[in-house]
Amino acid sequence: MTSKKNKRSLRPRYPEDEAKYPWLRRLLEAYHISDDGTRTLVEAESKRRNEPVACQKGCYACCIRESYPVSPLELFGISWYVNERLDEAARAAVLHRMATFAPPASCPLLDGGVCAIYPMRPLSCRTFYRFGEPCRGETTETTQQDADWLKSSEHRDLARRVSLEMLPFYGIARHNERIKAFNDGYMLAVTQSMHEVDWKAVATGQLHRGEPRAARVQQ
Repeated sequence: MTSKKNKRSLRPRYPEDEAKYPWLRRLLEAYHISDDGTRTLVEAESKRRNEPVACQKGCYACCIRESYPVSPLELFGISWYVNERLDEAARAAVLHRMATFAPPASCPLLDGGVCAIYPMRPLSCRTFYRFGEPCRGETTETTQQDADWLKSSEHRDLARRVSLEMLPFYGIARHNERIKAFNDGYMLAVTQSMHEVDWKAVATGQLHRGEPRAARVQQ
């Protein structure tokens, strides 16, 4: 019998869409690996510090003004979710904010203090946590203790497992090649700041025209 401690949660499944978009299953699995691993790391860190997790439902300080990294594969997921999973009213509101977005405005996916694409939010959003006191105002300053925690070997191992799941999207399929790409920082090289994203392209669904080609690392 699998113990409750070691049992993985079930990831969301969209059978028809996963069959239509082969990259979607890989992205959902990567998010699932990240969520399960991050949950374990956060619980352990909260216990070690003897401080509760400050992030709670209704808090969106990290969505205001801040700009987090997002990868091409994640943008495919965001475009799909906005255009094909949101109801008509929510979709119209988000698409308008995408089309008119200009930094340093708040995240265009923020809808009335709630993430409109929460199931498909990027890795940088899924792994950002604060302990003790919640963020204040419109900034989310990272403490040295937070920085050290994020650089831990446990975090790197989790990042490696998530990256290995995502790298075939970029045409890197063999296991040894994926290991090398991760060690060389490939995933960091293909990400961009959310303030740099062409949200109009994401809004119009242009990213969904055919199977994505391998991304090229900018020199």
